[in-house]
Amino acid sequence: MGYKFKALFFLICFIVYGCDRISTKELQRAVDPLNEGNPALAISKLKELEKRHPHNPRLLYYLSLSYLRNDQTDDALENVEEALSYKPNFKHVAGDVDMANFLAGNSDDIEDPMFKAAVRELQKIIKEHEGTEVSDEIRFHLGTVYLKKKAYKNALNEFHEVIANPPPTSFDREAMLFIGDTYTDFLDDAEKGIEIYEKVVKEYPKSEAGERALYRIGISLKAKMEMYKKRHNALEKFYSSWEGVKELENDRRLAKEQSLQDLKISQEFQKRAVDSFKRLLKDFSGGRFNEKANLYLKEMGSQT
Repeated sequence: MGYKFKALFFLICFIVYGCDRISTKELQRAVDPLNEGNPALAISKLKELEKRHPHNPRLLYYLSLSYLRNDQTDDALENVEEALSYKPNFKHVAGDVDMANFLAGNSDDIEDPMFKAAVRELQKIIKEHEGTEVSDEIRFHLGTVYLKKKAYKNALNEFHEVIANPPPTSFDREAMLFIGDTYTDFLDDAEKGIEIYEKVVKEYPKSEAGERALYRIGISLKAKMEMYKKRHNALEKFYSSWEGVKELENDRRLAKEQSLQDLKISQEFQKRAVDSFKRLLKDFSGGRFNEKANLYLKEMGSQT
């Protein structure tokens, strides 16, 4: 690259990105009203600053946050999109939960620069409050944000981090419940989910978390019971309808064997579901799930 070409290149960079030279102190003065609860004034100061420092990602990002705090979501979106177009891996985030939710809600997936910025927003808060309940709360929130994007592995990692990191807080049991929910509801692994719920019941036996875990065990087992019972009925209908047809005799025999096996498994799940609902009623008399537990027991032909 010749000298003249280099000079032209750096001149273009300065024209487009020279605003990056904005001083932290200068930017802070413009942002101060935002911290004082006056987003409209912050917008005014930042817009004035933007005249001298156009295309500055940091300025645009904080302008977006100011617009968001001032309930001007369209302007907030426009400015943050521009900021991230200049600097997709923008790291000077504010550490703001509302901004994180806004970014995550306007992102397509976890690879979207907006979503990554949302994660950095929450991670900044976690880092600043390491070893406190706030850290657990934000980690838990990050896990739910990943869940909404169907990033189940990432969500599980965050929930496990909540449990693993001190101090013990109420979010530990919530994270454990959400781990169970993730396996049961999203990963089609009810047995793993039930295993986690049982751990919640064991570690928090008289808590609201323990109550919900017992309820979740019951409905998870009931769902498995219904699945095997439905298959049993379908197979029974099949082999009964083809009775006497010699060409299908072998198929009928296999279907009958599978049907009987499914019925047995269904009955085992039913017994476990009944036991769980009955324990729920016994341990949490007058609890919030009692009405539904009684209804399910009635459906399964079991008396309380």
